[in-house]
Amino acid sequence: MINFPLYQLIICVIWSLVILLWIFFVRPFEKWISNLVNFFNEVVILTAFSISFFFQTPMPDAESFKYSKGYLKYNTDTLHVGIIILAGIGLASCINLIVMLYFTAILVGQKFKEFIKAVKELWAKWKNRNEKKDEEKVDDTEKEQNHMDEIEEEG
Repeated sequence: MINFPLYQLIICVIWSLVILLWIFFVRPFEKWISNLVNFFNEVVILTAFSISFFFQTPMPDAESFKYSKGYLKYNTDTLHVGIIILAGIGLASCINLIVMLYFTAILVGQKFKEFIKAVKELWAKWKNRNEKKDEEKVDDTEKEQNHMDEIEEEG
């Protein structure tokens, strides 16, 4: 019988190795932290696929095996492997979350600075506009006063 899950695991391990080597040698991301996080993620994936080979061993079906020491060892080993896989995935998720929050905080800080700058520019424009209006009012008042003075001189 053809063992398709085994072939799938082999293909996944090979593909994961290729991606891991590509990230290590090419370093496709500009920031070193992005390369490091993706490298770590790929190591976790490769480890999970590699550990999955452990589950390819079929568990004996014999009723008498349930009460033997081998059954307990098999279940304990399976539990340990599962915990290792979950711990690796949890650690990778935590690291990704921390990096995401870090870069989000930096981006929010930059956007906030841009926002403050835009508000200051708008305030300066509004202030200049009001000063010009005040100057125009003063000029209009002076013109009216000069006009009134001319009328009084003529009269």
